[in-house]
Amino acid sequence: MARPSNIDKLPEDIRAELHSELLRTNFTDYEWLSLWLADKGFSASKSAIHRYAVTNKDQILGLHQESKFHQAQLRLNALGIAATLSPGKDLGSLKEDADALLKWALFGY
Repeated sequence: MARPSNIDKLPEDIRAELHSELLRTNFTDYEWLSLWLADKGFSASKSAIHRYAVTNKDQILGLHQESKFHQAQLRLNALGIAATLSPGKDLGSLKEDADALLKWALFGY
């Protein structure tokens, strides 16, 4: 059995940030990602990051899509609540109300 890579040993929050950076860079620029991890105090070669990205690309993309789907569900639910509370408003105003509801629910303001 292969030993875990340096990427597999990263703390979960740093690995999640790496996933975001891989998505942002469209799974390219592994040298920059290696330097980015080094700035955070972690060692991983550009080759190790590339191997990890290739092996886990479908999972990383799936998590991203799942997150976007969840966000869309939350926004639609908030829009439904806004429409129930203010049935006569136009769509633009309802979206503003829905965003305010989400901010309140997520951040308390």
